[in-house]
This record gives sequence, structure tokens and C-alpha cells, in this order.
Amino acid sequence: MTPTHSGKTWASAAPLIQLSELHTVLQEKYHLTNPAAVRSYCSPSLGDLHSPWTMADMDSAVQRITTAIERQERIMVYGDFDTDGIMSTVQLYDGLRTLGAAVSYRIPHRVAHSHGLHYDLLDEIISKEVKLLITCDCGSNDAAEVAYIAERGIDVIITDHHHPDPARRPVAATAMVNPHQPHCAYPYKHLSGSAVAFKLLSALGERLLSDQDELAEYLTRYLEPCAIGIIADCMPLTGENRTLSIGGLSLMQQSQWEVIEEILLLTNTHPETIDEDTVRFQIAPRLNAASRLGDVYTAVKAFTDTGETMRRALSQLDTWNEQRKRLTDIALTQSFSQVVPGAPWQLLVHEEWIPGILGLIASKQSERLQVPVIACRLNEDGTVQASCRAPEGYSIIAALQTCPGFFTRVGGHAGAAGFQTTRGQLDAIEQALQGYFAAYTPPPLTQAVDGILPATLLTVSLLPLLREYQPFGLGAAAPQWLLPGCQVLATQLMGSDKTHLKVTVLYDGVERELLHFFGRDDEGQFPPGSEKDMLVTVGRSSFRGEERLALYLVDWREGT
Repeated sequence: MTPTHSGKTWASAAPLIQLSELHTVLQEKYHLTNPAAVRSYCSPSLGDLHSPWTMADMDSAVQRITTAIERQERIMVYGDFDTDGIMSTVQLYDGLRTLGAAVSYRIPHRVAHSHGLHYDLLDEIISKEVKLLITCDCGSNDAAEVAYIAERGIDVIITDHHHPDPARRPVAATAMVNPHQPHCAYPYKHLSGSAVAFKLLSALGERLLSDQDELAEYLTRYLEPCAIGIIADCMPLTGENRTLSIGGLSLMQQSQWEVIEEILLLTNTHPETIDEDTVRFQIAPRLNAASRLGDVYTAVKAFTDTGETMRRALSQLDTWNEQRKRLTDIALTQSFSQVVPGAPWQLLVHEEWIPGILGLIASKQSERLQVPVIACRLNEDGTVQASCRAPEGYSIIAALQTCPGFFTRVGGHAGAAGFQTTRGQLDAIEQALQGYFAAYTPPPLTQAVDGILPATLLTVSLLPLLREYQPFGLGAAAPQWLLPGCQVLATQLMGSDKTHLKVTVLYDGVERELLHFFGRDDEGQFPPGSEKDMLVTVGRSSFRGEERLALYLVDWREGT
């Protein structure tokens, strides 16, 4: 068996002769067995969304919020600092305000607080004579904090999508709206935080708005931020997430949010080309940059303000995002020198990496190396902050759980985690993880190969056909195409820090350029004249207003 770069075994695939065969291939890939399934997958109807009232505690939550609006009690929305949390906050703040509520919002600081409820913010909320606290994208495991604020006369409604720990369930909450609760009968369990917030607004709208046209107009406004949260949080693009994402992306072509219109203008994004990558690479990074390098409230204000104040907020987000890119590029360049070739995991450490980009470093290196990666910042006070990422086949949180007592704070899931510790404990953690990963053998994995495409089919005509099956993401992976027998002609490092790699090949008699993100260290694997089988995904690019086909390198092996 020919070794592959990723170590995965490639699935067998048949050659495609005509472009029309693409539909058959993709319908099989996404298990679309009849025309009704194709319509539901490619053009889902918002009318098919499940009733919000089937979610546990929804009636209690709506009743309490309705009472607060009627009495003009002060409501505080408490969100999270990533894009999903920001979009959840935007929806609830704007949506409640539109319904006549006296509402404000608070969001914890990424570095000073981390995720969840925090006592200093709760004390401030208590001092503001708030009567109702509504969380979004957080709170399901904050039993002590919820009890603390409830004891001081403030009712708490939890809206969240993270798995609740029975031992930390906030029993003092007035209501908890989370589809992952064991007793919740809601049929679709994979909603993002922003989608749960949308469901709450749906129920509130049904209760408070009697006119159906008014209700439809009210809810339509929140589909765009809902979709941004779903896509940015890498939630499965299946079921209701898919329906909400397609609805939101479609509305962005004539957006109701000034900030989205401005981002599209800023990035020269034509409305007809808006897709999930518009969110992942244009919108979400600007929002996340606020909490990584600046003030997360600026991201909310960019959505909730208008005119010149909105443009100033967006300009600040754009500045922070450019800083974030520069700092990430510098940190990635520094991290390359620490990589141990062939090691089963990587520990990358630096005193100057800011906490807000640790996850980006770990994510990009883990994706490139296909092993778990931990990126750490050494602080002057002797503490250590770390972000961890792991590819398919690993559980980074299971690895960290073999280091009991070494952390001052730890949490996460299989693919992503984080911890805080001290310099004195970092060596012990490294030794423990070294033993764990040395003994761990990841399960054999198969790399999807959806078909062999001849050069004659690699044209812009492919793009509208693929677009019918977008958005691509978790649970709806982008198709991967095999280009066998590519002759390498040249390589070129790209980007400001030369971290990306362009591989020019001759395939089926046609010269092609393949882009390998963060592939600098792999340049030596493509000597001119060598023959490789290349596995790629297809995207779009533009040059001077002309739409072009872009090929992104996923995996490769020696030519067979």
C-alpha cells in the first residue's frame, strides 16, 4: 500500500467522465436516496423547522421573559466571547429590545475570565438592579454561580448548547433551554448557541406577535447572525443547522445588517458568491479578533449600531484582525523551529505568544502535522496558558485527564481543549503526555475520495454544480477529488511569512496550481519531476473580477 502524507488509507474511487455524473456522486455521498431528500438537503424550507415549544423549559423561559417585559424589569443577556456567543448575544439583545424589553448585555473577557459565568461580572450585574439574567452559549455547568446570583434575587434563564454535567447542573435556574438535557424531547440535538437563541426568539415572537407577517419579518432578521454562529462554531451542517445556515446565507445577499453589507464591500465579495467560506474567512475572524486582541463589545456594537458608529466599530475589528494575522504568522514561523519531526505529539512554547492566538497556532499545526498539538504561553508571573488541538482519531481531553492535579484550570473535548498551570508543573505534564502518546496508536482512518476528475472537468463549470450541495462542513464534508499521476513542475512559498506552499503540476496534459496552506515544511516532498497522486478540494477564486477554479491540496502519495 502506497503511504500517504496523512497516514490515512484512501478510499477507492471511480473516474468521472461527464460533469452531470457529479450529481450522482454527491447524492450518494450525502445519502440522498430520492428527489424529496435532495430537495430537503439542497433547498430546505424554514417551514419545516421543529416547534421551539418542544424544547424543555421553553414555556417557563418565555413566561418569565414576557413578565419581565410587561413589568419593564431590567434584563441582562450574558454571552460568550467567541463568534457563536457574540451572535447569540446580538440576537437576544436586539430581539428583546425590539419586543420592548429593558435589556443590556455582558460578555466575559477571553483571557481574564475564560468561558462561563464569573463572580466579578455577576457582582456588577447585581449592582445594576437586574431582575432577570439570560445566558447564551454558556451556563449549563455553572451551578455555583447561578445559585450565587439567584440567592440575591435575580432569576436566571440558561440558553446553551454545551453538554451539561449532571453534577454541575444549575438547579437554581428558573429555566434551562438546552437540547442536550436528558429530559429534553427536542428532535435535533446539534444546535449551536446562536440557534438555541434563535429558538427562544421564535417562541417569544409566537407568544407576543399575533400578526404572522410581523412574526415572519421579526424572525427573518435573526437568521443571518444565527447562521454565522452555526458555521463559525463548526457545528454539524445537517438537519436544522443546515436549514438555518442556508436561510441565513441566502439573506446575506441583501443583508438586513449594515455591518454585513460593509464587510462584503470591504472584502470585494460579490453577493452571489456568498457561502460558508464567507463566514469562516471574512466575517468570523473579524468578530473573534475583538476578544483575541481588543474589546469583544466592539463586535456586538458593530451589529447593533448603525451608520458612522457601526463603521468605526468595523474599522476597529478590521485593524485587530490584521494584527491577529500578523501575530499568528509570526508565531507560526517561530513554532516551526520547535516541531520535532515524526513525534506523536507536539508541545510548542513561547513567552511572547499572546493567549488569544494560542488556539490558532495549535489548530494550524495539528491540521498540518495530523498529530495533537499544545501551544503554550509562559507568563512572567510563572503561570502557563495553553490551547490544545487534536485531529480525528485522538482525544486531547482524554490525554489531559491522565495528568490529574497538574492544572489550575482545564476543560474541553476530543478535538480542542485548554488548560492553565504553572511552569513547575509543565515539565510533569510533558512527561505524562509523552508516555501517553508514545503508547497510543490512533485507529486506522480512511480518507474520503469522491471521484477521479480528468482535467477536462476541472473548469469553472464545476462551481455552480458544487454550490447546489453547499454549505460544506462537519457532517457535510466538501467532496475530495483524486488527481492521479501529477508531475511536479515547481514549488513556491506564498504569504507574507512564506508559510503557504503552491505546487505547480502537470495533470492530464494541463498545468495546474495547487495551494497547500501552512505547507512550508512540506516543500521538500515535491521535487520537480516527481510524480504524485494529489487529493484536492475545489473552491472559487477571482482575479481582476474573473471567477476562477481554485484547487486546495488535502493529501498526497507517490504516484501509482
